[in-house]
Amino acid sequence: MDTMADTPGKIILGSRSPRRAELLELLIPKEQIEILEPANPVESGFHDAHTWREIERLVSEIARTKNDDVIAQLEDAGRTDYQAVLTADTVIVCSEPRQVHDKVETLHVLGQPHEDGDWKSEVEAWFKKYYFGRDHWALTALCLVDSTGWLHESVLRTTVTFRRADLPLLDWYLSTEEPLGKAGGYAIQEAGSVFVKSIQGSLTNVVGLPLESLRKLLIDCEIEVAV
Repeated sequence: MDTMADTPGKIILGSRSPRRAELLELLIPKEQIEILEPANPVESGFHDAHTWREIERLVSEIARTKNDDVIAQLEDAGRTDYQAVLTADTVIVCSEPRQVHDKVETLHVLGQPHEDGDWKSEVEAWFKKYYFGRDHWALTALCLVDSTGWLHESVLRTTVTFRRADLPLLDWYLSTEEPLGKAGGYAIQEAGSVFVKSIQGSLTNVVGLPLESLRKLLIDCEIEVAV
């Protein structure tokens, strides 16, 4: 009996995020997952993107570019032993405090704090201006390309509401250095959860991999999932 024929191909996760790998393991057996980081870490900037349409277009473009990068690596290695390549990109979107005369909401994408500068002041300013007592959004783009080259994409938005200002708590949070390397300067699955008042939508989307949307994409690709 040829057992190799019964072994499902790998799901290649193109990501540097250990959290995404942990979440994917809830749907796909760990032994079936392979991590292959994109070779090029450079991503498009969001400096000129201030509407939902612009931001969603860019975050989808980033996820797609990561996927192209990983597929190129697989092709260079002559690899065909995979069912699909999965990539994702998550950004935190906030809105400017609106003035009476404002007719259109102005959006901003918050990246990771600048480690080579005064990152604590940067994150503190984000909390005071955009987070405390207000809504913001986590936006994740998924890109799944199956072995036939068929492209599957989705973009999911989750609303996160933070509690009112608590400056001693913020001082403590900054002292943990958890904001470093985190989009938007906080990790909702870790100590950053102390600021959360409510969430509307997918929690795993805020972490970086919306399991509900991903499950649908995998099923559309006829890839067996655990649940």
